[in-house]
Amino acid sequence: LLFLGLGGGYYQSYIAAHCPATEMLTLEPNATVIQAAKDFFGFSGNVVPADATVGMKKLIGQGQRYDAIISDMGQRPMSSEDTAHAAKLLKPGGQLMLQWCYGSLLKKESNVDRLMDFFVDVSAQGEKDGTCVYYSAHKALVEPANGLSAGSAAA
Repeated sequence: LLFLGLGGGYYQSYIAAHCPATEMLTLEPNATVIQAAKDFFGFSGNVVPADATVGMKKLIGQGQRYDAIISDMGQRPMSSEDTAHAAKLLKPGGQLMLQWCYGSLLKKESNVDRLMDFFVDVSAQGEKDGTCVYYSAHKALVEPANGLSAGSAAA
């Protein structure tokens, strides 16, 4: 399981407590956030001090693959490059999950469009008050022979 962003480490700590055999890695660029998660929230997981783009690129170079990637990067949206990296890091049938609680409806719709460029099945569920949207994207069970993801042939 790969996390993009740490925050207080709540999700990582919850999964570690309830599914202790789960291997997790978190990419977090801010040393202050990492220290605060350890000092104030008891986070003790595996974290690499790197931003999502650089960290995922390095993981791809190491041949790493993940069943799921959870993006919790706050106000930093996943770029097309980040989304492409996530698609490469996911195992066939893997899932990318992210939330977006910032910006306009247009920005929220552009997240869906970006995900559809790389994944075969994308869904979005909004909060009743319209403040947050939660996205889920699934990678195909079989990777195309040309190595391209869902809509990336046109990119």
